[in-house]
Amino acid sequence: MLEAAEFEIGCPIAAMAAEAPRTLKPRRNGRSRIFGWSEIITDQLKP
Repeated sequence: MLEAAEFEIGCPIAAMAAEAPRTLKPRRNGRSRIFGWSEIITDQLKP
């Protein structure tokens, strides 16, 4: 899924994040599951 995110990063993340809440949890308290998932993807894409 991370590989796909690299190519689809320009597309609406919400489309892929729809299934993320079931398997991924937010990194910090107070963050929504989608934001937590976005942060994980962002960290993976960083050099």
